[in-house]
Amino acid sequence: MIDGKFLAVDWKKGETFSEMANHDGKKAFRLILPEYYKEGCMNCRGGEYGAKVHAGKARGEVGELGGAISVAIYK
Repeated sequence: MIDGKFLAVDWKKGETFSEMANHDGKKAFRLILPEYYKEGCMNCRGGEYGAKVHAGKARGEVGELGGAISVAIYK
């Protein structure tokens, strides 16, 4: 989803993705929400404090896509 949709040139920033699909062999409603780096994210992810609590520093800049939240609700 991140590479195929959220990073696509024509994807509207902040737009969620949803579908009815099979998930773990069951029919489910899937919702995937993109998450973008905010200033507060960078304070924790980067610097000395971030190195203590995270495996690596943030790869992006404020406003860039940092990841996604995925939810599946089974029918």
